Amino acid sequence: MKNIFFFTLIFALLIFLNACVKPSDHNISIKDYLLSSEQSLPEQFNRGENHFLMQIASTKNENKKIWKEYNKDKNIPEIDFEKYDIYFLGLTESGSCPTNIKEIRIDSSIMNIMLSTKDGECTADAKPKNFVFKLDKNISSKLTNIVIIDGNEKITLDMKDIKH
Repeated sequence: MKNIFFFTLIFALLIFLNACVKPSDHNISIKDYLLSSEQSLPEQFNRGENHFLMQIASTKNENKKIWKEYNKDKNIPEIDFEKYDIYFLGLTESGSCPTNIKEIRIDSSIMNIMLSTKDGECTADAKPKNFVFKLDKNISSKLTNIVIIDGNEKITLDMKDIKH
C-alpha cells in the first residue's frame, strides 16, 4: 500500500513540475535556420558608433533590398514569407578570432542571441561579418526585444527601433 501511495505522490510531483516549465521558451537550432554568413556589411554601418546592426525583412521586396545592401544580391534563397521573417545581423569581428552564433534562445517576448568568439590573441582589425537567419512569424510577431550577448557585452535592441 505504501508503494502505491509513494508512486502516486511521485507521479503527481512530476506532473506539477512539468506544468511549471514555461511553454513559450524555444531554442532555435542555428544550423536549421541560418541562411547565410559572409564578410560584408551595408554602407550605413558606422563602425565607430554601432556594435551591431539588426534588420528584418518581412516581405520578398524587403528581403531583396536588404540582401542588396549587404552586397549579397546573388543567390537569394526562396523564402515563404507567409511563414518566416528574415533577420540580418551585422557586426565586426577580429580577422584572427572569428565570431559565430552559439545559440538563439526565445524567452517569451525576448530573443537572446549568444555569440561566441574563438579564444586567444586576437588582432584589433574590424572585419565585416553578417548572419542571415529565418524565424517563424508566429514567434517573430511576439518579440519586443532582441538581446545580443557577446562575451561580457550585452546589447538590448527594441523591436520598434529595428529597421524593416
